[in-house]
Amino acid sequence: MFLLAPILSFLKLIPWWVYVLAAILAWGGYQKALATHRATELATQAQKVAQSREKALADALVESSRRAAAQTKVVRDAEQSKIVAVGAAASAAAAADSLRQQLESDRSARAANDPGFAIAGSAASSPIGMLAIVLGQCVSRVQVLAEYADISRISGKACVQAYNSLSVK
Repeated sequence: MFLLAPILSFLKLIPWWVYVLAAILAWGGYQKALATHRATELATQAQKVAQSREKALADALVESSRRAAAQTKVVRDAEQSKIVAVGAAASAAAAADSLRQQLESDRSARAANDPGFAIAGSAASSPIGMLAIVLGQCVSRVQVLAEYADISRISGKACVQAYNSLSVK
């Protein structure tokens, strides 16, 4: 109590507005410290958000590049398959032409050796001639169907591969 009395008498000498001013200044200091702390937290959060946004953007770019490369590969493979199919169709057509020529040469040879065969007339009236005509019609129809089937198979396979390449891995 002995020390408290001189302090209280000294405090009575200070005007009341000084106390108010000190309280206002203390409150302002507290608010400034709080604002600085919050600004630091906000800057940290903004940095984390920016980093996660950059990572997401990089991941999206990598995924887009992967998908584009996969699509390009699918198209390239489909074109290669079409080239192979066209080559196979050409070799099949050549084999059919060779068979047709062989049948025609057999018919000509038979007509030269058998006078009764030659009198019969056109190639359509002879069994070998009829076989050559039927073979020619079958080959042309089968070629059309084979080409359609090849293109459909290659296109369907390319479509499935393109779809699968777009899935996230």
